[in-house]
Amino acid sequence: MFEYNGGWYAPYDYIEILPSVEITEQPESLTANRPQKVYFTVAAEGENLTYQWQQQKPGASTWASCVSATAKTDTLTVNAREAVYGYTYRCVISDGVSTVISETATLDINLPR
Repeated sequence: MFEYNGGWYAPYDYIEILPSVEITEQPESLTANRPQKVYFTVAAEGENLTYQWQQQKPGASTWASCVSATAKTDTLTVNAREAVYGYTYRCVISDGVSTVISETATLDINLPR
């Protein structure tokens, strides 16, 4: 304790808590021909990282977890088809302590005329 300006104060330590997960490469929007496969990739630094890709339909306000075989990896594979035209994707990355969410990336598909 110390006295200052007529009062007693306890010293304290200032601790800055930094996120333990850092995204180093964001996914990018892609344009593909059908039925081409496309790959959304994210890169992050941290230990014991887990990944969960999410998708959002055009005009929707909520996100749904992707359920494909690659949905829990740093690279999501999507089959470009009309059913996913205009979908937006993002990745939720966690180390069990902190969680970060990537920027979004949109899939555009060249549809035949």
